[in-house]
Amino acid sequence: MKRLLLTGMLLLLGAAPASFAQGAKDVVINELLIKNRNNYQDAYGHRVSWIELCNSGYSKVNLSSCYLVLETGGKSYSYRIPKGDARTWLDPGSYTVFFCEGSETKGTFHTNFTLTGETADPATLPGYVPDSVDRPLPDQLVTLSFLDANGRDTIDKVTYNLADQQADISIGRIPADDAPGQILFTKLTSTTPFATNITNPPMPKHEKMRLADPHGISMTVTAVAVVFSALILLYLAFWALGKLMIHIAKRNKQKASGTATVAPPVKIKNEGAIVGAEIAAIGMALKMYQDEMHDIESHVLTINRVAKAYSPWSSKIYGLSQPLRK
Repeated sequence: MKRLLLTGMLLLLGAAPASFAQGAKDVVINELLIKNRNNYQDAYGHRVSWIELCNSGYSKVNLSSCYLVLETGGKSYSYRIPKGDARTWLDPGSYTVFFCEGSETKGTFHTNFTLTGETADPATLPGYVPDSVDRPLPDQLVTLSFLDANGRDTIDKVTYNLADQQADISIGRIPADDAPGQILFTKLTSTTPFATNITNPPMPKHEKMRLADPHGISMTVTAVAVVFSALILLYLAFWALGKLMIHIAKRNKQKASGTATVAPPVKIKNEGAIVGAEIAAIGMALKMYQDEMHDIESHVLTINRVAKAYSPWSSKIYGLSQPLRK
């Protein structure tokens, strides 16, 4: 029993990083600034390149034990986000920034690599001059990946060219204007650390309607058309229903009275003259009719005129009693 309990505890401990990985699946690389001249600076006062991560999901996630990996020029640099820092928890829709200056001693949000592949960011070196940020970078592709806690599964990945980067101009994730639902990773009009990259939100539909129809004429016409169309459809529906009910009532009435629908008489077309068989049948019918006729009746009703012309109903003699005989 103890062995089973110990085995279960080990499995739970081993699955802990995987649970973090499942929660981090909605984290995306939202914005990158490779050349930082006069932009956002870290807690040490240095303006270095930085990475912004965003929790695009609907649940709180923990970034600890996940990896940030940079690959360029055949080299690979990996940074494992430490555990034990409460700031690695990301609420839904929230952002966090990692400074990439190539140092391992400045805290959780300072990576051990730079976004240019150099050993250290120039801003952290002695004798740094801000104008040195404008120096040209080699025509070289760089791939930045955000990996799960197991160090193998890629959650998000972006690729950029060092030669295309400009000072204080970041690249980030924005929706495509000509393709709804598609996301582009391109240059932004302004840097937005700890905030959304959409600085000019699309105009709401009601605002577009207000500008297109300031007097509300089209909305009024549309509303009236919808109402009258609905009334016409209701009229047709009730008219058809009434006809159907009348037909059903008539049919039920005929069934109750026992009468059936009389079919119209069929007209027979006379296609020719009377043939001999028909003439013979007519003659036989006339002969039978004449044979059945008779003038001598077996019972004769004779009416005789009464002798008395008066009406017996008005005579009083019939109402008198006969005199008694002595």
